[in-house]
Amino acid sequence: MVRWFLVAVCVLVFAADARAQARLQGRYAVTLRGTTPSDTFRVAATLHVVPCANRETIVPGGRHPLDVAIITHASAASSGVRGALWFATNSKLTSHVGGAPHLVAAAVHVCRVTATPTTITIHLDPAYALGNPLNVMTTTAGPQAIGKRILSGTVTLRFARDGTVEGTVSFSDNPYASGLEAPYNATLTGTRL
Repeated sequence: MVRWFLVAVCVLVFAADARAQARLQGRYAVTLRGTTPSDTFRVAATLHVVPCANRETIVPGGRHPLDVAIITHASAASSGVRGALWFATNSKLTSHVGGAPHLVAAAVHVCRVTATPTTITIHLDPAYALGNPLNVMTTTAGPQAIGKRILSGTVTLRFARDGTVEGTVSFSDNPYASGLEAPYNATLTGTRL
């Protein structure tokens, strides 16, 4: 009897947590304000929070409860705008930036993602980072500025009931960089669209 009661409680807790995480899903208009080694930046972006893009894939840390993409309005591949960013926790989300069909279809997890009813925490795993060649950031500006591959870093997002989101983004093109060495550091603020 006690065993069945504990199982029922666990099922209810997991179901409530899943419903709360589903409330985080959607599109958000966000602003990234930060620094690179060469200067500061402020760029507009869209934050996409979607259900797990590939429930079949098992990576260290388990399946993703949610997947996330942060896409600046300026192209991280060709705009020459400092702070431009294309980032997705799963290669399937590169469809937002015109990712190649084989990359989208592969749906490769490149991060560890954890979520609570009000937060999402992402740790880019250097062992899997090469699975998404379209995770790029621009740390300089001008016509010769090119996007650098994102090979390590973290994203922390906090969601409020009023539809606002805030967080931090720290990325590096070095797979062994610590947070202090990251050439891309930003705060993220925005609201649900």
